[in-house]
Amino acid sequence: MCKKEENNKLCGKSYTIPAIIGALVLIIAGVAFIVAKIARQEQMYRDKWKDYDDCGI
Repeated sequence: MCKKEENNKLCGKSYTIPAIIGALVLIIAGVAFIVAKIARQEQMYRDKWKDYDDCGI
């Protein structure tokens, strides 16, 4: 930990950069998961009803 006598500018910031990068990776992974899940559900919906495309509805 940092002592009060030290005036090192990176003393408290050495853990923040990896934490920010880790948080961004988790956010990006979460958004990618949600987008993939929605795309998969839409593809399953289209596959379910593709036999009825020629019905004229």
